[in-house]
Amino acid sequence: MRDLSVADECLDYLLWLYGWTSQRSARQFLRDNSLWEEEVRVRERMRSMKRRGWIEVRREGPEPVVVLTDAGRQAACGGVDPEARWSRHWDGQWRFFFFDVPGRQPKIRVALWRWMRRERFGYLQNSVWITPDPVDTESVPIRALRLKAEAYTIIQGRPVPPDDDQAMVLGAWDFPAIDRAHGDVLRLAAEGEDALKRRGWKPSQRREWAASLRRAWRTVQQLDPLLPEALWPQGYRGREAWQARREVLNHLAPRTPRLA
Repeated sequence: MRDLSVADECLDYLLWLYGWTSQRSARQFLRDNSLWEEEVRVRERMRSMKRRGWIEVRREGPEPVVVLTDAGRQAACGGVDPEARWSRHWDGQWRFFFFDVPGRQPKIRVALWRWMRRERFGYLQNSVWITPDPVDTESVPIRALRLKAEAYTIIQGRPVPPDDDQAMVLGAWDFPAIDRAHGDVLRLAAEGEDALKRRGWKPSQRREWAASLRRAWRTVQQLDPLLPEALWPQGYRGREAWQARREVLNHLAPRTPRLA
């Protein structure tokens, strides 16, 4: 857990410090990390991130260069890039996933639920879930668990009036809870911006705030399906929370990074 905590503390900083570029001199990386959080050992951070495949240290000249990997970028975003998800094309079709798993096979049902959660399906009832995205049937765990084909089916189509796309969205995902999660991120981002304007923000206070922001963003990532923009419900604050988080972290980073 210590390894994960140390690496997580650095990831937010790392992504925004690079300004979405890919590499940085190791010497400058170490110096700027020391400025970011004085009480945490910088080299331990680097070892933690290297072990998880988030950075690479290469020798491509007079001094080593730290390279942020694709896995590091994704991890810093919480495991998924919200902008890519929001901007993806939607073909106007829903995919309804129906399955029938006997009660004596709870492990299979749990495996299915985990798969659907990971794929960000919406929940209509125990055995009926939906997604606006095409479904790769080869990834459905029922096949791997050797159930017959009639154990599940996927139907593509449109809701019949009076239901519409918004009704499907609001019925399948808990958007009041999602909005509360977005609100927590916005509140913490505002607190961070206020603290930056004041002197005397202690490293321990900054570390506690950063941990709270990470937890809040993880909650968003767990709850929010990150639907295509065409399906956003009225008042959706996902992009606002994402941008507020990005801005406050960018303000925390040194203003003049020297890229390798």
